Amino acid sequence: MISDEDSKASTAHKLEGGKKLKKKRKLRATLYLLMALGILHVIIGVLAFGILEPMVTALIFGPVVLLFSLILLKKSDERSLLESQIITSSNTIAFLNIISYILLIVFGAAQDRFYINILMGVAIVMDAVIFSVFFFEKIKFEDMNSLKIIDYLSIIIIKGIGTGLLFYMLAWTGKLRESPNFIMITYHVVFGTAIMILGEKLYRDTVTTRFQATSIGVLLIAMLIGIFLFFVYPDPRCIVNTVLFVIVITTRAYFLFK
Repeated sequence: MISDEDSKASTAHKLEGGKKLKKKRKLRATLYLLMALGILHVIIGVLAFGILEPMVTALIFGPVVLLFSLILLKKSDERSLLESQIITSSNTIAFLNIISYILLIVFGAAQDRFYINILMGVAIVMDAVIFSVFFFEKIKFEDMNSLKIIDYLSIIIIKGIGTGLLFYMLAWTGKLRESPNFIMITYHVVFGTAIMILGEKLYRDTVTTRFQATSIGVLLIAMLIGIFLFFVYPDPRCIVNTVLFVIVITTRAYFLFK
C-alpha cells in the first residue's frame, strides 16, 4: 500500500515534471516564433525594395534572426538553451529591432507603402514576446535577484546601443544620403565597437571597480559627442540613444558606488 507521504511525493514529482514540460514547450514555441520573425524580416525587406532604409534594416535583421533561431533549435535541453550566449544576443537584437522599427514607422520611412508599417508593427509585437520569454526564463534559470536583473538588463541595453551604432553607420555611408559623412561614420564605428566590447566584458566577466569606472567614462564620452554631433548633423536616433545612455550610465554608476 502506498503511504500518504509517497503519494504526496509522487504528486509533487508529477507537478514538477508538468512545469518543466510546459516551460520546454514555451521555449520551443518561442524559438519557432523567432524563426517566423526572421522570415517576416526578409518579407519586409523584399516588399520595401527601393525604399533603402526599411529595406536594408529588414534584410540585415532577417538573416541574423534566422541564424540565431536555427542555432538555438539545435539545443536539445533547457539548460544548454538558457546557458547559450545567443539567448542574450537574441534579446539584444529584439530590443534593437523594436526601437528601429518604431523609429521607421514614426518618421514615415515606408512612405506610401502602408502595409510595410503594418508588417513592422507585427514584427514589433513578435519581438516583444520573444524578448519577454527569453528575458524572464533567463533570470529564473540563473536565479537572479533584483540587482542582478537590473545589471543584466543594463548589459542588454549597452550591447544594443553598440550594435545599433554600428548598424546605423550605414545611414551615413552615402547610400541613404548624398555623400558619405566620414565624421559620423568614424563616430559610429569607434564607439559602436567600443561599447559592444564593454557589453561583452560586463556580461562574461566579474568586472573590477576600475573597469566599471572605465565603462561609465566611455559611455559618457560617447553620449556627449553624440549630443554635440546632433546639433551639427541632426538625427532623431541620437535622441533615443541619449535616453538609453542616461539609463545605463545611471545604472552602472549605481553599481560602481553601491
